[in-house]
Amino acid sequence: MSDLHVRAEMGARPSRRAGLILWCIAAAGLLLSVLPTAWLLAGRAEMDAQLRLLIANLAYYLPFVALPLLLYVLRRPGTGASLRPNPISLFNTIAIVALALLGVVLVNALTVLWAIPLQALGLEITGSSLPIPGDSRGLALLLFTAAVLPAVCEEFLFRGAILASLEPGGTRRAMVVTAVLFMMLHGSIVGMPTQFLLGLVLAALVVYCDSIYAGLIYHTVHNAAAVILQYLQQSQPAAEAAESVRYLDAIGGMQGVLMLLVEILILGAAMLFTLRMFRMRARLSGAVEQPREKRPLKALEWVALLIGCALAAVLYISDLLAMLGR
Repeated sequence: MSDLHVRAEMGARPSRRAGLILWCIAAAGLLLSVLPTAWLLAGRAEMDAQLRLLIANLAYYLPFVALPLLLYVLRRPGTGASLRPNPISLFNTIAIVALALLGVVLVNALTVLWAIPLQALGLEITGSSLPIPGDSRGLALLLFTAAVLPAVCEEFLFRGAILASLEPGGTRRAMVVTAVLFMMLHGSIVGMPTQFLLGLVLAALVVYCDSIYAGLIYHTVHNAAAVILQYLQQSQPAAEAAESVRYLDAIGGMQGVLMLLVEILILGAAMLFTLRMFRMRARLSGAVEQPREKRPLKALEWVALLIGCALAAVLYISDLLAMLGR
């Protein structure tokens, strides 16, 4: 990927300090949102699992992701344009939907491959368990809760404010750093490689299409497809027994690993080719390159970064202890 960046008339950008502080607030929210969620759910043991999940996600995304970003943009007129709220063509929309569906297959294959050495180390892979809706209305609510809401909030934070704040130091570097911060915020050992890859793909699409809606479409379709697949798997009677199966045995040993590697290489090549097509179209439309520039972190930026990293470390340690059965 070359250092592409959008046209100079984007207007004012969020500062790098603001981007890191917004990320730090989002990281802190993962721990702090437990308190309001517990308060809202206190004494409501009979509440439907889907409603519990909705309340938990709203208690996190609204006050710790959406609200701080909204307040920042409102207090600094002009920065909203740097989030790339630009229209996207029908052709790009269709191509992004197809790419997202392809990406779900690639992510699933990578997850299985990554889980094999984790299980060899004695870590327990359980996966996330979604509530099983009883009808189409329940499935629609689940898609909003677990697919649309996270996609919208995370895209405006990461591929909107944070990416824009880091781009003056070079677009390619900004894409990579944004992907790392995106991965860290999830605090999942099993999801590390796939979340980093997803962050890179989303950043590339937003930059090459010059539109935050490119990331929103991909992220929403990706999440929705993953939710539907998990919903279908959990609805099967043998779902609980399948969770305890070792992945290496499930795919047929080393022969299965080789076949999985071939699948990953083919899918990865297809996605890379598609992204290169998006980059070529961006260049033809007049996008220019922004050279990489050294911009040492200032004191407050270091503080925000270190606090965010410490909070992410807490999430990873908690996830590790859960995988060890402690």
